[in-house]
Amino acid sequence: MKKPNYHHHRYANFIADMQGVPVHIVGAVMLLTAHAWMRWNPEQHPFPFLSNDDELLRKLCDYPRNWHRMRDAVLAKFAREDDKWFYPPHREDALRLAGHYERKDAKQKNRTEKAVTKEEQAAAKQKAQEQREEAEQKAIKTLNGKTSEPELDTQRPWDEAPSPEPGKLVRGLQGFRVIGAPGLDKLLKHPTKLKEAAECLMWDVSDTGAKKTTVKVFRNGRGFALKMPNGQTITADG
Repeated sequence: MKKPNYHHHRYANFIADMQGVPVHIVGAVMLLTAHAWMRWNPEQHPFPFLSNDDELLRKLCDYPRNWHRMRDAVLAKFAREDDKWFYPPHREDALRLAGHYERKDAKQKNRTEKAVTKEEQAAAKQKAQEQREEAEQKAIKTLNGKTSEPELDTQRPWDEAPSPEPGKLVRGLQGFRVIGAPGLDKLLKHPTKLKEAAECLMWDVSDTGAKKTTVKVFRNGRGFALKMPNGQTITADG
C-alpha cells in the first residue's frame, strides 16, 4: 500500500474537536499529526503513530518552553495503545486507504483474469478451428481415397491375376497391381519393388477379360524396364 504524501483533514470534524481549545494547543496537535503521517510506513504498521517519548514529542512541537504545561492538553486529542500515541482520525483514514488499495488490487486482478480468460478463449477457438480444418482435410483425403484406387497394392503371388476395376485397365506385374499407364510408370520408376527376371507374367485385366503376357524385367537406370515378346521395350514415361 502506498500512502499519499499528505493527510486530508476532515476540517468540519477537526474544527468541532478543537472548539474552545487554545490556539497554541491546536497548533501543537496539527504539528504532531503532520509528523505522525509523514513518518508512517504502511508496510510496518497499519496506521500512523508517535512513540511515547516526551522529549521527541516536545521536539516535534518545535521545543515549546511550556511543554510541561501544555503536554496533557495536547495528548488529550490523541489515543494511546501499546506505548504508542496516535490521532484517532488517522486510524480511520489508514483503514479507509487500505480498503481503497484492496479494492483497486481486486479490480486489477479481475481485469487480469478477464484478459487471461480472453486469451485462453482465443487460443481455444484457434485450436478448435485448426482441429476442424484437420478433420476436413482428413475427410477429403478419405473421400479421395474411396474414389480412386491406390496405384500400388500389396504384393500378391506372381502368377495371380489382379482384381478388375470397372472401366479401367488393370495390370499385374510380379504380384503388384497398378491401374493404367500412370500406375505402371510409377511401378517401373520404383528402385526396389521389382526384381530383375528373365521371364515373368504381366497381366492385363479389363472389362473384356484377363490377358497374360510373358515379359522380361531388367534394370534401367534407377528403375526398371520391360521387354515384350515382340522385342518392344517399355520404360517409365516411355
